[in-house]
Amino acid sequence: MKTILLFLILLLSFCSFCQERALPEASWDKLPRWRGFNLLEKFSIDWSNGPFKEEDFKMISEMGFNFVRLPMDYRAWINDGDWRSFNESTLKEIDQAVEWGRKYGIHVCINFHRAPGYTVAPPRESRSLWYDSEALEVCSLHWSLFAKRYKGIPNKNLSFNLFNEPAGVTEDDYYYVAEKVCDAIRKEDPERLIISDGLDWGKLPSLKLIELKMAQSTRGYAPWELTHYKAEWVSNSDRMLLPSWPKLKSKSYYWGPLVKETQSPFKMRYAIPCKTDYMFANLRVNLKSSAIIDPVVASEIMNREWLWKTCVEPWQTVEEEGIGVMVGEWGSYNKTPHDLVLRWMEDCLWNWKEAGWGWALWNFRGSFGVLDSERDDVIYEDFKGHKLDRKMLELLQRY
Repeated sequence: MKTILLFLILLLSFCSFCQERALPEASWDKLPRWRGFNLLEKFSIDWSNGPFKEEDFKMISEMGFNFVRLPMDYRAWINDGDWRSFNESTLKEIDQAVEWGRKYGIHVCINFHRAPGYTVAPPRESRSLWYDSEALEVCSLHWSLFAKRYKGIPNKNLSFNLFNEPAGVTEDDYYYVAEKVCDAIRKEDPERLIISDGLDWGKLPSLKLIELKMAQSTRGYAPWELTHYKAEWVSNSDRMLLPSWPKLKSKSYYWGPLVKETQSPFKMRYAIPCKTDYMFANLRVNLKSSAIIDPVVASEIMNREWLWKTCVEPWQTVEEEGIGVMVGEWGSYNKTPHDLVLRWMEDCLWNWKEAGWGWALWNFRGSFGVLDSERDDVIYEDFKGHKLDRKMLELLQRY
């Protein structure tokens, strides 16, 4: 009797384990509310081209998340710069990540962060995917390779995210390229779930893409001066002012001595239209100058409602037409004050939960993530050989 009882307990535990690992079904017209991270092992060969880590998948699953996006550089899997020659050992490392996703109940989204002929990162590609027929042919060849390689893996386990943040291209030209690439993928794997980042660095949805039956992915980097404060890769980041959240959005910035052209007397008008806890400002005046302080008008408050209006509502137009939406990247760089980041993150997360959208933080380990982020103002917890930002983790887990 005790043996039977023990067996039943073990069976129930196993069933519960399987249920926890089960992934939701996914389709281009209805994406699940996935939650997870970007993993950057093959983000750029100029930075890293190592294998993905099983430990990451295991920890992500144990923490309660079910999604990873793999933004990758195509140069990682070609031989000696020949974009028509493929390196099988590197491709097997990507295969391994896909299998770890299945093992740990994590959806894997494969993304070409650098595609043949296109990238948002330096150095620029020598050819243009949007306007060069050979670049388009080669890019289609690469996606066709991945489609053939992973044919038959269910969409709940695997999706393809075509290009990272298409920019510098019109909607019509992007549609032309996306159609050719989708055709190449579907020739090998007709049912594969394909996701397109929004236009203009992932910020703008496209109703035209509904014809291609692709889901769409937006970004969570608003406001930019908060999420990328002091980021070394951003132009003039040394001129950024310390961000706040919530904050007043004024119509202009006055850089004073930081910009030569503004080193002259100016008038400032400032009117507060109503009483609110979020209305605050610091005004610093150089008494050696001849500046006359008179107004500046603040236009609106940037807060949760502002995020909804500017970052959610535009994408609801494509959802209403039957296109699935998610947030493929988001987060704030480690120079932004931690308490401010957490307030801003909670407003984002609340909105996305309300909208029913999934999301993927950039990144898991590193300057935007919950592990090893190297923030100066965080008391880290030792965790499996890493430094864990417990407050950020628990915030993410609540949503």
